[in-house]
Amino acid sequence: MKYKVIIREPVSGMENYIDDLTKAKAIEEAAKQAADAEKRIYVEWTDSKEQSGYLNRDGGMDCPGEPW
Repeated sequence: MKYKVIIREPVSGMENYIDDLTKAKAIEEAAKQAADAEKRIYVEWTDSKEQSGYLNRDGGMDCPGEPW
């Protein structure tokens, strides 16, 4: 699986991505980015069949994305 960290900044309207991460690196990066309370951080996954979804802090993968 591939993981992507999505960084949304509601105040400025900016959205940035950190692509092609492992699960461990995505979790590490999401936790680091989430330290800034003004950002909304999401971790998106894509499997080998091109299905995708969001990884939540509790490890859930079959639910809508929620900010870290």
